Amino acid sequence: MGQKGPKREWIYCHYDDGKGSFEGAEYVHNKKWKLYRNGEFYNIDKDSLEKNPISEEQMTEEMKQERHELQAVLDSLR
Repeated sequence: MGQKGPKREWIYCHYDDGKGSFEGAEYVHNKKWKLYRNGEFYNIDKDSLEKNPISEEQMTEEMKQERHELQAVLDSLR
């Protein structure tokens, strides 16, 4: 409509394989973090190829907060 709207804080994506399984193919991300429905969490700013998922033991308090916020988005969309 040619009008600017509010900026989104996150983007939600999923892939439907026709079998009803979204595991590993459903995620939400913002500019820095990406969280898959299966729990894999990445710093896409530093690991754009997603080779090193961040474990719970590696997470700082900031990371835990970001993960929590992205999880809330996933939970609200299910």
